[in-house]
Amino acid sequence: MSYQLPAGMSETQQWRTLKSIMKHLVVSLGVLVFALILVGGGVGLFFLNSIGRADERLYVVGVENLGVVAEVREEFNTLPIHMRSMIIESNPDRMGDFRDGFNEAKDLVTDKLDQVGRMIAGDPEKEKLAGEMNDQLGAYWAKADEFASICLANRKPEATRYMREQAYPAFQASLQAMGLLQEKMKGDAYAQVKSNRTIIISASAAMAACILVMGVLAIVFAVRIMRLT
Repeated sequence: MSYQLPAGMSETQQWRTLKSIMKHLVVSLGVLVFALILVGGGVGLFFLNSIGRADERLYVVGVENLGVVAEVREEFNTLPIHMRSMIIESNPDRMGDFRDGFNEAKDLVTDKLDQVGRMIAGDPEKEKLAGEMNDQLGAYWAKADEFASICLANRKPEATRYMREQAYPAFQASLQAMGLLQEKMKGDAYAQVKSNRTIIISASAAMAACILVMGVLAIVFAVRIMRLT
């Protein structure tokens, strides 16, 4: 159905009126489309910025932090090897070498754990787990030193018993505490992945909505213009 202009108007007046109406419609359509483009662009930039920050956070939480913890556990697992080697070795000089190897691995673990402590600073739950882990490690270091002293004194049966009953259980307790902290960090990494996925889905939905609204408005204005002809 066509739009009807008021009766009694000359063709020139009708054309001018029609032209004016069409001009206003076209301008209105342009303004609305431009406004939607600005809104869509703003929404897009907001979500792109959010995705960038989320990806950076995911790298820190899921790659860098977990990588350091994995290095700590890998090095920590070498400590019992040095201890067993001290029991097997009969040469005092070689026993000293194994003790030095143990201390080097211990220093590396300590340095890496200091790095982990800086990474998790400000997170109460992780700091609590780290505190419990450090308590277990403190007990293990003390027992490891006592074990080394027994070995260097060439009291091998006593050293074997001490490792089995004291040092190794302390090692396992430390490893378990370390694992709890690692699992917490993994959980945070998985949560960050889910958060990133939500941001991406929200960004896609927002952009699709902007495109849909622009399309609907274009159709509405096109229909109104057609009715004027």
